[in-house]
Amino acid sequence: MKKLYFVLSFIFTLVIFPYKTSQAQNNVPDNKGKEFWLMFNRNTDNVDVKLELYITGEKETSGYVKLPDNHLINFQVLPGQTTSVKIPEIFIASVEDGVEKKGINIVTDKEVSVYGLNQKSSSTDTFLSLPVDVLGEEYVVMAGNSYAPNSTASPVFGVVATMNNTELTIIPTTTTQSRQSGIPYQILLQKGESYQLTADAYFSDLTGTSITSNNPVAVFGGHTCGNVPLFTNGCDQMIEQIPPVNTLGKKFITVPLASREKGDVFRILATNDGTFVKVEGNNGFEETFTLNKGSYEIFDIPSNVSTKIESNYPILVAQLSKGEASDNVSADPFLMLVPPVEQYQNVYHVTTPQTGFEKHFINLAVPISQKSKVLIDGNLIGSSLFVDIPNSNYACAQVQVAEGSHAITAELPLAVFIYGFDSYNAYGNPGGQALGKVALVQNLKVMMDDEEQQEATYCAKALVTDSENSPLNGVKVDFQIQGVNNHLGFGITNEDGEAQYCFEAISKGTDELIASVGTSIRDTVTVESNKPVPATITFLDYVVNGIVGEEICLNATVLDQFGIPIENANVSFDVNGIFYKEKTSDENGKIAFCKLSDQEGDLEVKAYIDDNTETEATISVVSVLENLTVDKFLLVDAKRNTIIREIKDNDKIAYSSIKNMELSLVVISESEMVGSIKMELESFTQCNTCPPSLHQIIENIAPYALYGDIKGNYLGYNFLPGDYKFTATPYQFRGQTGNQGVRSSINFEIFYDSMIESFTLVNATDDKDIVTLKDGATIDLSTYKDKKFNIRANVPHNQTQGGVEISISGPVNLSQFEKVEPLALFTDVGGDYTGKELPEGEYTLSASAYPFPSSSFRGIGGESYTIKFNVIHNSKVDKLTLVNADTDEDIMPLIEGSNIDLNRYKDVKLNIRAEGKGEQLAAIAFQLSGAKNYVWTERKAPYAIFGDFQGVDYNGKYLQEGVYNLMVTPFNSNNEKAEPFTVNFTVGYGIGENLRKSYEDLSQKEGIFDEIVDQHDIEIEQLTIFPQPSKNLVHIIYPSHINEDAMVLIYKGNGQLIHGSQKGNTSSFNFEPFGSGLYLIHVNNEKEIISKKIFIH
Repeated sequence: MKKLYFVLSFIFTLVIFPYKTSQAQNNVPDNKGKEFWLMFNRNTDNVDVKLELYITGEKETSGYVKLPDNHLINFQVLPGQTTSVKIPEIFIASVEDGVEKKGINIVTDKEVSVYGLNQKSSSTDTFLSLPVDVLGEEYVVMAGNSYAPNSTASPVFGVVATMNNTELTIIPTTTTQSRQSGIPYQILLQKGESYQLTADAYFSDLTGTSITSNNPVAVFGGHTCGNVPLFTNGCDQMIEQIPPVNTLGKKFITVPLASREKGDVFRILATNDGTFVKVEGNNGFEETFTLNKGSYEIFDIPSNVSTKIESNYPILVAQLSKGEASDNVSADPFLMLVPPVEQYQNVYHVTTPQTGFEKHFINLAVPISQKSKVLIDGNLIGSSLFVDIPNSNYACAQVQVAEGSHAITAELPLAVFIYGFDSYNAYGNPGGQALGKVALVQNLKVMMDDEEQQEATYCAKALVTDSENSPLNGVKVDFQIQGVNNHLGFGITNEDGEAQYCFEAISKGTDELIASVGTSIRDTVTVESNKPVPATITFLDYVVNGIVGEEICLNATVLDQFGIPIENANVSFDVNGIFYKEKTSDENGKIAFCKLSDQEGDLEVKAYIDDNTETEATISVVSVLENLTVDKFLLVDAKRNTIIREIKDNDKIAYSSIKNMELSLVVISESEMVGSIKMELESFTQCNTCPPSLHQIIENIAPYALYGDIKGNYLGYNFLPGDYKFTATPYQFRGQTGNQGVRSSINFEIFYDSMIESFTLVNATDDKDIVTLKDGATIDLSTYKDKKFNIRANVPHNQTQGGVEISISGPVNLSQFEKVEPLALFTDVGGDYTGKELPEGEYTLSASAYPFPSSSFRGIGGESYTIKFNVIHNSKVDKLTLVNADTDEDIMPLIEGSNIDLNRYKDVKLNIRAEGKGEQLAAIAFQLSGAKNYVWTERKAPYAIFGDFQGVDYNGKYLQEGVYNLMVTPFNSNNEKAEPFTVNFTVGYGIGENLRKSYEDLSQKEGIFDEIVDQHDIEIEQLTIFPQPSKNLVHIIYPSHINEDAMVLIYKGNGQLIHGSQKGNTSSFNFEPFGSGLYLIHVNNEKEIISKKIFIH
C-alpha cells in the first residue's frame, strides 16, 4: 500500500510598519539551522496521537523531512509563513527502555526554526527543536515526577544519534523497571536511532539524569502524562529538547503564565556541587537554596510575581503549568524551559499550533529601557503592559495573540515564550534562544579599537576565552556605557572570540565602558572623548533673493569634527570682499546673517572661521514692481483638467470632498509684465509637531500650475489632511529673473472630517455592552464586582478611517491607536475584548480619527471627541448643600469647617441637601448630632434632611447655635449600606466671636423620635399595631386613605434603619432577628407622615 504524507503551508501576513528596524543576531549559534534530528517521546498510551512539525524561516528556502522508514517529505518555506509537516503516529517512541529507529531528520538549504507538536486529546505539548550544529556531548535531563507505577504516566527522556557508533553513558537519578539509580550504563546507537527510558516506578523522577556521549546527540526530556502539582487531577504530555550543559547560564528572568490564579511550578537543576541560587521578585518574593550536581529544587511562584534568578554556577530552569483542577481555569500541565539572559536574542519568529486551543499568549522579558521599543508583528506594544522586576533592570509582560505566526523584535536582546490553553489541554515552549557555549566562559578582556574610531564613533573589542584561553564563538557580550554618554548594546563573538561594539559620543568627557557575559564575568575600560572644535560651516541656501529696502538673511550651521553642531563658534562674514561683522553660533550651531540693502545687485557673502573653514553664498537684491501681481488662486482637478473652485485665505476644505483626487493649484495673473512665477507650497500633513514639507516650482508660461502641465494638461498629486501655506511670487522675466512683483500668500486647511460618534463601556468578561458613556455621567459599577472592562469608540456606519487614537486619563492613563473595529481602548483579539479594572474617580476620555493606519505615520486627525465621566463602585454622597427652605434656593456648599452665620439667617428655615450618586441608590440616611440631634431617611431625590414636598418645596427648621456633626449614609436597593460622608460645621451669631457653645449644650440631646416628626410641619395620624406589647411578630392596620405605594420605614431606638418597603409589602413584620427594645414604625404618604412607637419584649 502506498504511503501518503502531507505538507501544509499556513500563510500569515506580517504587516511591518515604518519603525526603527532591529538588527538580528546573524551567524550566531542558536535554534535556527539547516539540519535537525529529533524524536517524539511517548504520549500516554500512544493512541490517536497527532505529530506535527512547524517550520518557519526568514528567507525563502526548500527542504525535506526524512522519516525513519526513509520516506522523504519535501516542503517549501516562505518568509512570513509557517509550513506544517504531519508525521505519522507510528514514528512516536514506544518502548519503556530500549532502542528504536524513531529519529526524524530535517534538512533545508537555508536556516529555519523548527517546533514540534505532540498532540492528543487533553494531552499536548510543543518543543523548540535545536539544530545539529549546536548539539553537544553532555546533558542533564529535565523531566517530571510520578507517585505510582504507570506506563502511560511516567517521567521520560529520549536520545537521538546524529552519527554512527554513538556510545551513550547514562546515570539515572531514579530506579526504573530495569535501571538502578546512580548506576551508569551504556547504550550504542547508530545514526537516526533513538533510545527512550521511562521511569515506571513509585515517586520517580528522571530530572538530573546525566547523559554523555562520544558524538553530538539530541536529548528530549519530560513526562508521558504528568500531574502538576503531583496529586492534582488531570495529566498532560510534557516535552522539551534539552540544551547542552556548556550552553547553560547563571541569570534568568521568569514571567507568570497569563490567566492563571494559583501560580506556576518551577524546577531548578544544578550542574555543579555547591551551586547557590537566589530567587527574588516583586511583591516581596524571595527564595534561596544550595544544590549539588544533579540535584534540583521544586517550588511555586505566585501568579502575581515575576522574578530574577541568579546562581554562581550554570543551572537549568524550567517553568511548569499547573493542571486545570488547581484553579479551575482552562489549562493543563506543560513543561517550558527558561533560557538564560546570556542566551537572549533580539529577533524571534514563533508560531502557535493551528488547532485545538482557545487562547494563545506571548510572555516577554525585556530590558527596562526597551519597554517602549518592542514590536510584535510590526506593532509597538504599550509600555504600560510591562511590570518592572526589582533589582534586575528587566521588565515583563503578558500579551494575548491570535493563532498563527508572530514576529517579535527589539533593539536589545529579550526573552520570548509562547504558550496556550484550552479546557484540560495546554502547550508551551520558549520562542527561541542563542546557544553559545556561555558555560565555558572564564575570561573576558575589553579594549578600545582605535582603528575603527571615526570622528565621534568609538569602538571596543571584547575577547572571550575559556579556561585554556581558547576563543569562544557565538557568545553574547553585553555592553554598557556610563558617564557623559549613556548607551546599552550587545555584540556576538566571532570565531576569534571577539565581539565588537561601537557607540556615538554625543557628549564630550569621560565614560566607562563595561563588558559582561552573564552576572559574574565582566571587564571595564575608560573612554576619553575629544574636545570638539569647529570643523565645517554650511549655508542652508547658497542663493537667496531679496528686495530693496527689506532685511535679507542667510542661515548657516557650524559643526565640530564629529559632525555635531557646536555652540559659541565665532564666525566672520565678508560682503563683496570687505569684512562686515562677526557672529557666534547658538546651542544648535546656528547663525543668522542678515543685511539691509538699499540698491539692486548681487551681494557675495563669505562666512569663515579660519582659512580652512569657509563657505560662500550670494544674495540677489531686486526691486518690487507694484503693478506686477497675481490675481487669484484656483484649485483644479488635474485628472479631469477642470476647475473645482477659487481658493482664498483661511478656506477650509473637507477631505472627503477631495479624497483620492489628483489636485493642483493654479495661479491666475492678468498682468502682461509677468515673465515667470515662483510657487511654494508648505504642507503640514505628517503630524502636528512635524516640520513642514516644501514643494517649489518656477513656471515661465501660463498656466502657472504648482505641479506643472503638459500642453495645458495639469499634473497633480493627492492632498492630505493638514494645514497649507501657498505663496506665489511673480518676476519680470523668465527663470525668476528681473524685478520681483508683489508676493501673495494664502493659508488654507484640508480638514479630516471622519468623526467619533460615541463611546461604549464594555464588560470585557462576557464582551457585552454595558452603557453608552455620556459627558458628565456617573457610572456605577457596583453590580460588576470583580469584572474587567473595556471602552469602545464608535464611528458612523460605513465611515472609513485609517485608525483611531483613544486616550484616557485619570486613575487609569493609557493611549491606544486602533486600526480595526472594534476600536477598543484596551485592545481586543478578534473581537474578544481585553479588560482592565476601572478604579473609582474622574476620567477624561478622548478619541480622534486619523486617515492612515500606521502607528508612526497616521497623518493629521479629525476633530477630537472628548467626554468626562465618573466611576463609582457603590452608591455614594460627595456633596452637601445648605438650602433656604423658605425660598427653595441654594445658599452654599456645606463642607468640613463651614460656618453658618445666624445674623444672615436668623428667621430663616434651613435644610441640607445631599447629592447622591449610584444606580442602586435607594435611600439616604441623615444623622445630625451636636447642638441639635436629628435622624431622617429620604427615599427620593432631592435627598433633604428635613424632607420636601413633591421634590420642589423644601421643608425647613431653625438651626440652634452650636457645633454640629452630620453623617450622611447612602443605602442600596438591597438595603446594603455604602460609605458614609461626614462634615463638621458651626452655627452662630458673629462666627468666631459670640458663638456660644459648651459641652453641656452638646450633651443635652433631644429625643430622636421627637425630631423625626415635627408637629408644626406635619400631622400625625394613628396606626393600629397589634398585639401590643409583642414578642416578635406584629400586624399593622393602616388608615384607609393611605396609598398602596406609601413608604413604610422601621427604625431601631438608636436610629438604625432595619426595614424599608411599600405599604403593600408590609402588612406585618417579624422583629425576632433584631431583639427586644423600642422601635419606630414610620409611614410617609407624600403629603403626611404617620409614626407609631412599639416596644418588643
